[in-house]
Amino acid sequence: MTHWRLFQLRGPTGRRSRHLVGRANGEGRVCSALANINLATLAAVSGSGRFYLLQGPPGHDPDAQYVWDTWSRFTGATHVRDVTRALLRLRRMRGLQGMAQGAPGTIFSPPKGVEP
Repeated sequence: MTHWRLFQLRGPTGRRSRHLVGRANGEGRVCSALANINLATLAAVSGSGRFYLLQGPPGHDPDAQYVWDTWSRFTGATHVRDVTRALLRLRRMRGLQGMAQGAPGTIFSPPKGVEP
């Protein structure tokens, strides 16, 4: 996923979740609630089982913003916060630098037996 950002929100039931918003496979995308994100590799898996590799610096994609705005209205999300900077700060605090490499903007499956 390129031109990515990380958002935290509270759903209608009061439950908090984090979602990636960005460009993947040539289109704007919002992932379902994140189940896991690897700070070292910037690989993430969503609750629906999709794997994402965050590539390049965070950014803005108009198509992804449109999908996010529509999705967040439809789901009744509240208390929405962009926590991208917090993620990057946490990586720096842990001595992690640089961004992931690979095919730009793709959803990927990790090798068998490897956790993201």
